[in-house]
Parts: sequence; structure tokens; C-alpha cells
Amino acid sequence: MDGPVAWLRYLTLGVFPFYIVHQTVIVVAAHNLAALGLPQPIEAGLVIGATFAGCFAAYEGARRLGWLGLLLGVRPASRRRAGQRRLDEEPREALGCAEPLTAGTRSMTAPRPPARPPIILYLTWLILIGAAVVGFVTDEFSVTFVGIGTLLLSLVPIWLGERVGVRLPTAFVSAIAAFLCATLLLGEVGDFYERYWWWDVVLHGGSAVAFGLVGSLLMLMLVKGERLKAAPITVAFFAFCFAVMIGALWEIWEFTLDQLFGLNTQKSGLVDTMWDLIVDAIGALIGASAGWAYLKGRHGPLVGALRDFVDKNRRLFGDD
Repeated sequence: MDGPVAWLRYLTLGVFPFYIVHQTVIVVAAHNLAALGLPQPIEAGLVIGATFAGCFAAYEGARRLGWLGLLLGVRPASRRRAGQRRLDEEPREALGCAEPLTAGTRSMTAPRPPARPPIILYLTWLILIGAAVVGFVTDEFSVTFVGIGTLLLSLVPIWLGERVGVRLPTAFVSAIAAFLCATLLLGEVGDFYERYWWWDVVLHGGSAVAFGLVGSLLMLMLVKGERLKAAPITVAFFAFCFAVMIGALWEIWEFTLDQLFGLNTQKSGLVDTMWDLIVDAIGALIGASAGWAYLKGRHGPLVGALRDFVDKNRRLFGDD
């Protein structure tokens, strides 16, 4: 049982813990968000996202911790796996055969672990949809427009990837959607840039890390992924330069907007620009280091993201 059936089974087992936890999460989230004085559509979207995040976190915790699973009515994953192993080790007489189960026959009879849905991506879409709906109900149509527009923008990578034949890992799509939501909906409409001084820093750093990863992938594509031709330090250097270049071009774009249209995107001018470039350089170094670590055979979340992309798009790296 895989595909949609596995997802349905995974979500069905979560109905009871969701029911137990959701009200507490809603009350806590709404109470704390009310003190921030956010626009109603933004607050509603964040409450919806926080509720799903809290419920999923409780469900996943219950699947792994026996005492929490007992409280929330979920059988821990370790016990489910042990039960499955006992079924797999039974003699094949139960199947009308004499010999014991082999690895091949076991794979045909035992169900695969359920595939887990991309929770971050779904939460981001829920926040955007929730904000758009509440904005429409409260006549704040600008919020509705931004919510729907951001949702459509988050779908562009999926559509574009299918058009050009590139398979994007779920982590990549989730990161893009979350970044768009944080920038356009929370940053601009929710005024997070003014409310929290560190919001712009986090987004600049996150985008620089992402462009560092993109630079690493571009370098690997240029050399067709051959490790002898792509020295790890060369890949890292190219990726670092690529990410810093993108950051510098963005600052030039902000300066151009300020000069032509009298805007104030650079806030405090030189100081804001320099700090943005410093954060970009740090993020670029982190992303580029992931490319170096990938070629060195190391492990880590960013390295795993690179490896996942390469595995899904072997033809782009000279491995047909």
C-alpha cells in the first residue's frame, strides 16, 4: 500500500490526536498572536498554520514516544515495526508455500511505510488560503490579492519544473513557498519588516544559502557531476561567488528603485546595504560549504537536499 492509500492511512491514524490537541493549540496561538496586533487576515492564517503544525508535531511525537502515544491513542512506530517484522518472519506455510520468506517475497507481501506529506508546504498553502479568505470576508481585498498571488507564485516552480523536465524535491518547493509567504504576505502585508528588525536579516540569509546551493548545482551540471573535474574547493568557490553576485544585484535593484521612484527600500542607506551584503556573504558561505561537503561525501540537511536533487535529475549531471 503506497501512494494515496498510504497518505490516507497516515492521516487516518492522526484523527484522534488531532482532535485532542487542536483546541489547546488554537487557544494558545490565538492568545499570543492577539498581543501582536496583526491584521486580522494575517492573524487568522497564522492561527491556522500554527494549529496544523502543533497537531502534526503532537502526532509525530506520539508515533515515536510510547508514553505520549498512550495519552493520544497512537501506537508507537517502533512497536508497529516490530509487529510487521514478526509477520514477515512467519514461515511461508501461511501463504501455502514450504520455504521461509525471502527478501523478494517479503517485499511483495509487506506494505511499504506510508509516505509522509510535505507538511511545511501544506502549512504554507493553508496560511495563504486562510489569509485570502479572511481578507475577502473582512473587505481587506489587498490581503486577498497578495495571498492568492503568493499561492500562485509558489506553484510556478512545480509547473516550470514539469515544463523543462526538472524534478524538484519537496524540500526545494517547500522552501520556495515558505520564503514567498514570509516575504510577500508576512513581510509586506503583515509589516514584519518594520515590526521585527531581524526579519529582513533572516530572509536575506536564507536566500543567500539557497543561492549557494543553486551555485553548487550549476557547477556540478557544468562538469556533468564528475568529481575528478570538479574539485570540492572549486565548486564551493563558484557557488559562493554566484550567491554573493545575486545579493549584490539585488542591492543594485533596490538602489535603482529608490533613485527612480523615490522609494526607501534601502532603509538607512549605506549601513542597511552593507549589513545585507554581510549577511548575504555568510549565507553564501554556508550554502557553498554544502557543495564542498557533498563532494567530500559528508552528511547534513543541506547536503541531503543537494543529494536529493541530484538523485532525481541524474541526466543533468551526466549519469543517464
